[in-house]
Amino acid sequence: MIQIYIGLLLYIAITFGISIYSAKKTKSSESLITGSKGFGSVLTALSMGTTLASGFAFIGLVGMGYTLGLVATWQCIFGTILEFICWYALAHKLRNLAEQTTVLTPIEAMAKLHGDPNNLIRIFGGLLIGGFLAFYLAGQFTAGSKAAIEMNLDPTIIAIFIGVLTIVYIFLGGMDAAVWTNAIQGIIMIGSFFVLTFIALGEVGGVAGLFKSLSQEAPNLITWNNGRPTGEAVFYIFNYWLGSALGFLAQPQGIQKYLTIKSEKEIRKSALLSILFNVIRQLGPVIIGMSCRIIYPNIADPESGIPKLIVDYIPNVFGGIVMAGIFASIMSTSETLLLHSTSEISRNFLELGILRKNKKDDRFYNNAFKIITIIIGIVSLYISLNGSEGVFNLIIFAWTGLFTSVFPSLYLGLYWKKCTSWGILAGIITGIPSTCLWYYFIKPTYGYHEGFSVIIPLIFVVVISLITKNDPTEESWSSKIV
Repeated sequence: MIQIYIGLLLYIAITFGISIYSAKKTKSSESLITGSKGFGSVLTALSMGTTLASGFAFIGLVGMGYTLGLVATWQCIFGTILEFICWYALAHKLRNLAEQTTVLTPIEAMAKLHGDPNNLIRIFGGLLIGGFLAFYLAGQFTAGSKAAIEMNLDPTIIAIFIGVLTIVYIFLGGMDAAVWTNAIQGIIMIGSFFVLTFIALGEVGGVAGLFKSLSQEAPNLITWNNGRPTGEAVFYIFNYWLGSALGFLAQPQGIQKYLTIKSEKEIRKSALLSILFNVIRQLGPVIIGMSCRIIYPNIADPESGIPKLIVDYIPNVFGGIVMAGIFASIMSTSETLLLHSTSEISRNFLELGILRKNKKDDRFYNNAFKIITIIIGIVSLYISLNGSEGVFNLIIFAWTGLFTSVFPSLYLGLYWKKCTSWGILAGIITGIPSTCLWYYFIKPTYGYHEGFSVIIPLIFVVVISLITKNDPTEESWSSKIV
């Protein structure tokens, strides 16, 4: 076990060193949010992939593979298709907008599409999106505590450690630190998935052995429909798995990467690499989870399959580096979530929102960014340490809330000519409440996945846009970008 700790410490030392180096290049609040704005295709793809991967991949999806089996691969299928649509629909337009304006965040981009005469899009969008990201961040800290249990460490202490380290990374280096550490973490994650899949399949006799063993123990786990009748299975797959994957269409922390990519020509390569990463990080955990069903048939917590596999089969320094894959998935997403949460609040709610007519110098906003970083980090830690939800449920809830607040306003704002700034505002404001309403009332009663709560803000964007008009004095960029 000591050797595993050594491997983990090596990973922490490398990523911490990157943050220290990045701090030397970070001189303003803008550079904290967007970094050097010159990230190439590989960096962008790795950063995008790790941003969307999170502890959900190493912890949540493994649990799904263990309990549900092959049907969990629908998450990979739908997620891959929807991520491609997101790249195709948004990357070029937002990169073009960022090149022509001073846009730094997705909320700021939405405020530019049809104007924001009263700064309400920036104020409400920055506060709601920035604040709700804390729930997503809490899910990452919870995932870290799962790994700690298998290492005989106090999960509370590990969650706090990950939280503090994440805060320090962003406090020091901002976007540059996040992107470069994301790249290192992405490489570790890919390597870890291949190693763990090889070990898990080796223990169960390969793919053929896995399917043979599962066919004897739980045959439903190797069917596309989990043993359900066809009609019920189709509803289940589209309701549960498509509902869970819908968030790939519009995660603000991922969309942020489109604003910082180096050039238009890098987009195609970034998209292909990011989608490939997505396939690996969603398919691998499901296979590992299914294998763990045979290796550990009586495991108490299915979400702890990977850390248990590492402790039992690679108890050395190399195992520590592989274990770092879990922490890499958690911290890469945590860094981006914390960065984006802080960026939306400091940039849109403060600088371009409530303080727009009361200008402050850059030192003020630089300090505000760092203070907000600490506050959001502490709030997320509190939610993590006091919440009862599993990693999968907590992350999907937050993932969906962010999607419903961004997708209707951003997509209709870009592609629907009749969309107005008031419609965009309505979509942002109603998104998160709609998800909460659906999650706590409609889903328990009727069984419909909260991902479909996006219908409510979509209706609001359309209806409000049809009964309002844009301010003619405000510049509209929706028709100027391609």
